Amino acid sequence: MRNLRVAAYLFAVATIAITALLTAASGDDGIVVALLGGTLAVTPYVLVRALEDWMRESVPSSRN
Repeated sequence: MRNLRVAAYLFAVATIAITALLTAASGDDGIVVALLGGTLAVTPYVLVRALEDWMRESVPSSRN
């Protein structure tokens, strides 16, 4: 799971860098590009967290 989290962070950083460049170059439509890029940057992290929570809940607890 740690590898997925690292991959999500790297994807987010790369997406933010690309989005910053595209936002600066897009002029009047920059806010739209920024919103879409931000959403794309956050999505993998949210999916990894949901997967971690789901796996944590699906494993039976050994506590009594």
